[in-house]
Amino acid sequence: MSKKLELLYWLATFIVLSIIYSMIAKNIIPNSDVMSSFREARDITEGNIFLSGWDLSTVSFYFTEIIPYAIAIKIIGFNENLYYIVPGIFMSMLVTLSLYISHTKSRASLWPVLSVFGIPTVFSSSIMLIACIHIGAYIYMLAIILIIDRYRKKNDLKLLFPYVFMLSLLVFSDDISKYAFIIPIVFVCIYRMYASLMKRDSLNTNDLLLLVFTISSIFIAELISFIFIKLGGFNLPGITKPHIVEFQQITSNISLVIMGVFKFFGGYAFGMEIGGFNSLFTMIKVFFIFVFLFLSYKNILKFKEIDFIDQVLIVSS
Repeated sequence: MSKKLELLYWLATFIVLSIIYSMIAKNIIPNSDVMSSFREARDITEGNIFLSGWDLSTVSFYFTEIIPYAIAIKIIGFNENLYYIVPGIFMSMLVTLSLYISHTKSRASLWPVLSVFGIPTVFSSSIMLIACIHIGAYIYMLAIILIIDRYRKKNDLKLLFPYVFMLSLLVFSDDISKYAFIIPIVFVCIYRMYASLMKRDSLNTNDLLLLVFTISSIFIAELISFIFIKLGGFNLPGITKPHIVEFQQITSNISLVIMGVFKFFGGYAFGMEIGGFNSLFTMIKVFFIFVFLFLSYKNILKFKEIDFIDQVLIVSS
């Protein structure tokens, strides 16, 4: 397939998925968080760039979601269409990028990713096809993964600058990036450098530079936050510090996680009548969930041999 034809293929995938997801999102009633995020975006379009006077929630979503919403308002206006078109486009971007990365890594993983992740369920739609639910952060992460992949293949140091730029905006906007992305990248960089030293190989400068630029992004994000404060920007109360769960809640939490995974991906067949259409469709989803888990398990077993991106994704999961 030529590059132009491949580009058209992925563009068509994005457009089709955007329409489908927007139609699904139209049936979801926006909550107060959704309404607030679009009001913030409208305030930005009216000149309040730093959202002065706003007391936000636990994270700002500033560059990952609020700024894109402001751009959308400039394009289609501030109306009810925003509440389902923008989440639909965001979800389509996330799924299309996921499919593209899966396709470049292994064509065998394309269908499990599409069937498990790309086909929304009632449960997943209600928490993913709305505004300000970290989807923008995950889009940033996948875009940055593409930059990392190109940097490592081409050994192009110039790519580290868009990398640290995007990563800094991501860290500033959404704290989930620290746990789902920053820590895995730092861990894998250190692991690979340690493995090289144990083999008495020369230190891989790509890993070292990536580690330095990744850590630098945290300080740059703090600098951006400092500038916002000095310029009278929004207030972010934050959240309480995380704590270790009570012992008696461990089994309950494990059960909820397993149940949540099956419900989120549409594979909760427990209690369903055998033979019905719903149970058949659900069992197909269960099959692909286990295929997805099996492929992930295979990568975990050969963690030392797989490439950098796969290692980061495994640690992140």
